[in-house]
Amino acid sequence: MKLKGTKATNIIKNVFAPIEKSIITKKLNNNKFSVMIDESTDIACTSTMCIVVRSFDTNIGKISTQFLDLLPVYDCEHPDQVNT
Repeated sequence: MKLKGTKATNIIKNVFAPIEKSIITKKLNNNKFSVMIDESTDIACTSTMCIVVRSFDTNIGKISTQFLDLLPVYDCEHPDQVNT
């Protein structure tokens, strides 16, 4: 299979990501977990927040660290300038 960057990105964002997120959240419903959050600003001055979860995976018998989501960070002082 050969895909260009835009199509591959859209398939990952719109097909694979929601399925993986659903699988991770179902696992977290039954286990204790910790959440790690980090905020970063890229070269275009866009702030994003990365959410990573760590839990014990009973399938492999080890602690597992998984990426959960990447969210835009909005400026609360200027809510009228929020990007939608």
